[in-house]
Amino acid sequence: MLMVLVRLFRLLLVLSLLLLIPSASERCTAGMAGAEPITRQVNGQTVTHHMSVETGPKIWSDHRGYRAVDWTDRSWQADGPSSRVPADGRLESLWETSGPFAADINHILISPANPNVVYAGVGCGGEPFLGGVYRSTNGGQDWIRLDPETQLGPVYCLAMNPENHLELFASAELGLFRTSNGGNSWSEVFPVDGTFARSTRVSYNPAGGGELVAHYYCEPQPDSSLYRSTDGGDSFTPSNNGLPQELSITDICFDPLVSSRIFVSLGSDFGEAGFYCSEDNGAHWLSYNSGLDGQPVNSISVLNSGSRCSVMVTTGRNFANQNGGLFHRSHPSGEWFRIGSNRIKDAGFLEVQRDQQFPGLILVGAQGQGMLKSTDNGLNWSEANDGLDGEVVNCIAFRPDGMAVHAGCASMGFFTSLDEGSVWAASSEGINMVKVTDVVVDDLDPNRILVSFTSLNSGGVFITEDGGLSWSAVPNLVDQRAQSVAIEGTGGQIIYAAMEGPVTTTTPEGIYKSTDGGQSWICTGPHGPSYLNNLLYKVVVDKEANTLLAGGRGYISTLPARLFRSTDSGENWIQVHQGDNYSSVMDIAVSRQDSAVCFGAVDHTGGINGLGGVLKSTNNGASWFSMDGGFPAGPRNCRTVSVDPVDTATVYSTLYNHGVYKTTDGGNNWLLAGFPVSQAHAVLVDPLAGNMVYACSGGFPVLLSKDGGVEYQDFGSGYPENWVYRFVIDDRIWQPRLYACGNQGLYRLNMEPLGFPDTLDLTFSCSPAELTLPDTAILSLTLTNSSHLTRSYGLTIDLELPGGTTYIAYRRASVVLGPDQVFSIDAPMDFPMFGTMVGVTTFDLTGTDTTPPASNGGLPAGFSDTVTCRITASMP
Repeated sequence: MLMVLVRLFRLLLVLSLLLLIPSASERCTAGMAGAEPITRQVNGQTVTHHMSVETGPKIWSDHRGYRAVDWTDRSWQADGPSSRVPADGRLESLWETSGPFAADINHILISPANPNVVYAGVGCGGEPFLGGVYRSTNGGQDWIRLDPETQLGPVYCLAMNPENHLELFASAELGLFRTSNGGNSWSEVFPVDGTFARSTRVSYNPAGGGELVAHYYCEPQPDSSLYRSTDGGDSFTPSNNGLPQELSITDICFDPLVSSRIFVSLGSDFGEAGFYCSEDNGAHWLSYNSGLDGQPVNSISVLNSGSRCSVMVTTGRNFANQNGGLFHRSHPSGEWFRIGSNRIKDAGFLEVQRDQQFPGLILVGAQGQGMLKSTDNGLNWSEANDGLDGEVVNCIAFRPDGMAVHAGCASMGFFTSLDEGSVWAASSEGINMVKVTDVVVDDLDPNRILVSFTSLNSGGVFITEDGGLSWSAVPNLVDQRAQSVAIEGTGGQIIYAAMEGPVTTTTPEGIYKSTDGGQSWICTGPHGPSYLNNLLYKVVVDKEANTLLAGGRGYISTLPARLFRSTDSGENWIQVHQGDNYSSVMDIAVSRQDSAVCFGAVDHTGGINGLGGVLKSTNNGASWFSMDGGFPAGPRNCRTVSVDPVDTATVYSTLYNHGVYKTTDGGNNWLLAGFPVSQAHAVLVDPLAGNMVYACSGGFPVLLSKDGGVEYQDFGSGYPENWVYRFVIDDRIWQPRLYACGNQGLYRLNMEPLGFPDTLDLTFSCSPAELTLPDTAILSLTLTNSSHLTRSYGLTIDLELPGGTTYIAYRRASVVLGPDQVFSIDAPMDFPMFGTMVGVTTFDLTGTDTTPPASNGGLPAGFSDTVTCRITASMP
């Protein structure tokens, strides 16, 4: 017979920690007057930003420095007469970048006067308004952004005056720009008047004389054109005779010896492609496309020895399965032939550069293959990716003194090699232009953080093990736009990444899974048509129900919004919802109070049929229905959704063109929730204090409402006032942190710890006191939260066995209790066999076999004379 003993002495130890209540002498009162409204210009519209005039919650400290909040009255509380506590309930702090330091490096320019001066043209994930020019004065070791007040947008190309190294031109999404002081200030250049301008390439004639050629696009007239200047950019004339009407210029290159000879390449995804040359300074152009397979031409490398002009070009794009290669010809009479056809194939090749010091050295940058290297003028090739994390190499630049070679990658940033490309080292300190789309913090280690990120047609997952001091890209993950990342369980080794493309016929989109902490990945679906998969924007792990939920849409924008569900860790997926065409599921939120209740945010993406709005499930995501009462009519761009931590019926959502909406009846009726502008990107309810709501809109800092969305105020300082795609809170009591995922990387704000609850009432009993296996014991447990805070309690049942062996039964998720709420369980625990617990579905029994059955009287391994049950309640 086994005796079951209930031992509560560990509970006393825990309760002694939890019942620490500050004395009245530790509290004192301070006041704060309401601030005047602030008027701002946002997207050309005048908006009024009201600071909250209500007083905040009561805050005090115990002897260890932890804080607690009393929401029963609205008076100010602080640590001393001279200490003012901000009105947000969590002490305000400074937003700081957590990295990763990287960006889309589109072009690298090295000063011939001083090779340690390097310029980088930078973009951010295909965003039309984010980017700029960065400069390094120490060979790329660290960087500063030049004149950040000038809005250039993504910068695609840089050109330097060979006769004045302080004069540069930048071809950018928002126009053609010039600097005469090395980039400290910029002014826009207008080859032609128009309402909108874009420039993709610009090049100076190395012979000097003020000649440069720029590709310039202007609306409404004329269309895309090539322009030439002979006075250093003061005036321009069109140079299009013989070129296609619709130009997508990817490179412009002058012959280094024949000053009147100019080469251009065309390389749109679906439009005109090809290679053209002018022998008369751009007055006339001739096509040299025969032999290039009709693929987009991406870059040009020209070497002229005086007796022979050698031209190389790269072709192809992974997007739309346009696989290209590397081609070479002798100009003007030669024909194109493919180089390294056995190695340089099945990818889009974006860049080719040859070392001027050693022309036999060729580096080729590719999509999906990183860097390829030849040292014998293209006869043999090998990978040159040691240390080069980026799989999409946009640009390459050899130092003119032969000391190093630099590479720029999509999303991954700037890299340097000191051995002709054999080994690479990341070097992007100071460049903060990564489009971070989601973040997850390891439950066991707050310094282990993963973010998903995207570029125009690439992306992946970054990971840090030191809280953001250093980041690395997870290896072996497919090079696609990653929109979301999630961790399953508490071990941190099972990771999911939701991929949104690019759409190809060779690499599947969908959920990618790693079971080894991010070292290797497989695509688990959900699979779409036989040739294309679903594009996904969000993945969540419902730890309570052992369920995965993923949301997105079909592989083109005209297809409907879709939701998928897996109950076997992603091995199999079932489509559980199909919505309107032209829509996408952008976010999924699971209630902390009742995980069976889930909400989804649906974004209308175009066309006339999609509506968008909020979806709801009451059965762990098995089925969904719309909850759009009170939303404005017509298309709705719902981007994020967040559930109150205590009241499942209170939910917030953002409608991009309307503001923040709130429901208090589970989604039946929605009301506009006081957001100061109509453009709302992200919203999050504080998981510990339901009245505190964080939200963001483009052009504003992060905003906070401490009264459930009635009024908002600035929260923290130092955020770059740009888009936030998602907020995430790591609510560990000792150091809560608010993370913002946006267009300029991951930002973090350290918030004041809120402290332990006032009191925790717990009762526990187990009966009968004696039982013989496989009899049933009844476990009775009641947990009452007597504090004014929403708190999360971890429950653990240990089965202590003789010989030092311990089997642990643990609840899959914490018990979340609001103020004065009660959690109770009165259920049987059955022990019919070793390693199982039947009757209490919220608990599992796990352990390690230590005692052989032969020496254990025939009983299952690990069981002996007695079993002692004990319970502990611990803070997360």
